[in-house]
Amino acid sequence: MVRNVTFLKLFELISKQERPLVIVETGTIRNEGDGDGHSTVGFSFLAKDNKDIEFYTIDNNPECIELSKRVVENQIGLIPDNVHFVESDGDKFLESFDKKIDVLYLDSANSADITLDEYISSKHLLKDTSIVMIDDADRNDTNLNKWKKVVPQMQEDGWEIDAWVYQVILKKPEKD
Repeated sequence: MVRNVTFLKLFELISKQERPLVIVETGTIRNEGDGDGHSTVGFSFLAKDNKDIEFYTIDNNPECIELSKRVVENQIGLIPDNVHFVESDGDKFLESFDKKIDVLYLDSANSADITLDEYISSKHLLKDTSIVMIDDADRNDTNLNKWKKVVPQMQEDGWEIDAWVYQVILKKPEKD
């Protein structure tokens, strides 16, 4: 699957980051089969295997939060203390979150406006070493437009594209 290419790149970048890490995902599992939101399982596995990683998955739908907990528990067993399921709008959570974010995965809605709002709400939490990945960013699919406002804004803010397949990964340029 095309999504795997960018996730492999993201996990490679995560493996090189200094610990401890905070990973935040907006949008969580939306169905029990493969597809929407199953990055939640991958990030949960990563946190289970690395106690120096805190993972937060955010969704405004309580049914999706409960579904996510079930699916993650079925996949990895007991949910560790460093995996957090939060019922909230992504932008509202990010506005009030009090930890710096090392990895931000924007996947809550298929809306360019909402994705941009979430990025803007997170700017005060992002570090020069943070990584941001945006889902559903296939430039060849006109139905996938959530990247269309946030990527230009992030580039204007000094972020650079590191990888772009189905998702887009952005980082700040390394300082000399």
